[in-house]
Amino acid sequence: MTMEKRRSVPTVHVVYDFRHRACKTRKGAVDVCVTYCGKRKYISTGVKVFPSEWDRRDCAVRNRLDADELNARVAAVRSRVNGYVSGGIGGGSAFSLDELVRHAGAVRETGSFVDFVSAEIEADNGIAATTKRAYRELVPRLREFGGMVSFGDITTANVLAFVNWLKGRGYMQQTVHTAYKTLRRYVNVARVRGLVKGDPLLGVKVQRGQSEQGRWLSEGELSAIETAKVLPPLDKVRDVFLVQCYTGLAYSDLAAVCAANVQEEDGMPVLTGCRKKTGQPFAIPLLPGCVEILGRYGWRLPLMSLEQYNMRLKAVADICGIDKPVASHWGRRTCGTMLLNKGVPIEVVAKILGHSNIRITQQCYAKILNKTVVAAMKMIAAK
Repeated sequence: MTMEKRRSVPTVHVVYDFRHRACKTRKGAVDVCVTYCGKRKYISTGVKVFPSEWDRRDCAVRNRLDADELNARVAAVRSRVNGYVSGGIGGGSAFSLDELVRHAGAVRETGSFVDFVSAEIEADNGIAATTKRAYRELVPRLREFGGMVSFGDITTANVLAFVNWLKGRGYMQQTVHTAYKTLRRYVNVARVRGLVKGDPLLGVKVQRGQSEQGRWLSEGELSAIETAKVLPPLDKVRDVFLVQCYTGLAYSDLAAVCAANVQEEDGMPVLTGCRKKTGQPFAIPLLPGCVEILGRYGWRLPLMSLEQYNMRLKAVADICGIDKPVASHWGRRTCGTMLLNKGVPIEVVAKILGHSNIRITQQCYAKILNKTVVAAMKMIAAK
């Protein structure tokens, strides 16, 4: 084979953060790169992870609960690209990077639908800052879902699948409605610009749902979970949920819990770190019950997919006689509620929960704060 022919064979490989933008607080994209005759095209996989979650040697996602799922998504895109490359060469037809783009989906040069949504949100100066923050929540959820990467993926079936995926992840109905409402806004923008054909949202309705306030356990219900006799494998689910109730950690942050992240302050162990969702730092004093559970598992909790966790958590609630749709986020809400009920200052609660702004804490726990104010005024009136 001559040197000229060798150079004309396309090469396919997975690359991470080819734009060199990733850092501790910013994710980098995983793409499939095709090189042919000195030119490159980057096919988006829809996967974005932090540098600490990417193994450069094996070109694979690591240190995430959904690592297998994300690696499978990358492998599927690479397989699709390899299939086109092999077909174009072995089938006798001339290989074309432009044809590859049309065949394989979204390309980084033109941008994906998720990139489009993200850019539109940032460029939209006609919305309030608080609204923009709420809209931004859609972007990581779309990336994690992975079913609407390119504009061609925006179909009624995929929109409904996204809504059901959110429900399966344990999000409350109000959160699901907000995500759909935001998605609808930017799908319509894409339609006006001719990027999405037809009306994929026609006939799709998502109920608003009730306020998420009240999605926590009472002290009696928490005690029932603590003392109930729960057999394997549900005992591990119970223990993980109790750690959430004791620490206020979101499920996605539990993977980072380890002995190395615990420091002693004034004789009490304090867990430190940053929330994966927002990058906000947290400092959580660990209660004896929490330390006992973590020590039992060698400070590495027995985690599973969020869908499995939420499904089994409902079974734990049934065993404990709790007639509520308990899900992962209830642990975080229960922690915040208990702290406020015990008179812990809201500034401290916000720090423990890793809220970026104290107003978020005030909005989430408005009813609890109102009760605290009433109780304080009654104490003053009684004097």
